[in-house]
Amino acid sequence: MPIPLFGRPILIPLGPFLLAKKVGSPLLPLFIHLEEDSKHLIEVGEVIEPVGDVTTLIGRWVEVLEGFIRSYPTHWAWMGANWEEG
Repeated sequence: MPIPLFGRPILIPLGPFLLAKKVGSPLLPLFIHLEEDSKHLIEVGEVIEPVGDVTTLIGRWVEVLEGFIRSYPTHWAWMGANWEEG
């Protein structure tokens, strides 16, 4: 499903969001980044409750992802062909 990330459509797997909606499980964003002392820090984001439709749920997740990328742009890597062409 194409969803805008920084204004550019990317392909996001629907599975985790459909599952969260089906079982009523909240999503918990976790990110890891490297500190200046070469230690890794795991940051836990705010819980995202599975309310609204799947597109709304994914949109809230992408907002959190964009915030992390803005905070640590050199720590972001996206493997694979997820940018939608066209």
